[in-house]
Amino acid sequence: MTEASRLRPDAASILNLLGVAHAMLGRGESAVAILRAALALAPNEPAIHRNLGMAEEGRGNVDRALVHYRESLDLIPDDPASMAAVARILKGR
Repeated sequence: MTEASRLRPDAASILNLLGVAHAMLGRGESAVAILRAALALAPNEPAIHRNLGMAEEGRGNVDRALVHYRESLDLIPDDPASMAAVARILKGR
């Protein structure tokens, strides 16, 4: 995946997947940086917002996570993963 992102640094979908992989490996800081780069390339991609929300939430940045989950919902109002994430965060407050 890293080689793919070197070959196609303009491919938001590759960066999105790479960011998710970093998040799953517990590399929250790099996950957020990679997902922000993906978002800069595709600011209206709901999956990137959702995944950036997940990465931020994993780092304990729930306010930032909530912004991205809500942005995902603005783009796809019936996204169950983003709805569940927003509900989980708001319930915890």
